Amino acid sequence: MYTEFDSYISGNFSDDYWYDEGCLFAEEILLKFSNDDWEQLRINVSGKSSEWKCKLAYIIEADQGVDGLNILLSMIDENQELLMLVIDSLRSFDSEEYKKIIMQNSQAISRAQGLTTSESLPVKLIAQDFLKKISALIILVELFGCRGGNYD
Repeated sequence: MYTEFDSYISGNFSDDYWYDEGCLFAEEILLKFSNDDWEQLRINVSGKSSEWKCKLAYIIEADQGVDGLNILLSMIDENQELLMLVIDSLRSFDSEEYKKIIMQNSQAISRAQGLTTSESLPVKLIAQDFLKKISALIILVELFGCRGGNYD
């Protein structure tokens, strides 16, 4: 599946096609990934083009589980366009388990905070929404010093 996925999103699509249909097909392939496919993606993602990574970040959501979350977090230190797409996709990872993983990635939090000063209103709103979604857990940690699932 990884080879099929890689080949597909490496294709040249018009923006209209990608956002209307291409991304849906790519997401269907991603949902069929085995553990080996995720491992191949983890190994190869750093060597991919920015455009390829943007397509990937656009389609990863909570349905891909912790594998998808870890891939997104691995791309957090990339260019501004990719960073915005990563932060946008991270918003779908809204379970407490996922928020804990995100919180442990200080770079994700600091990069999102940096986007809140963007001159682009959509980028600013995406970053603010992301930070708002994880803020309750951050407050618990700050108030009670809770870490690693000890929130009782």
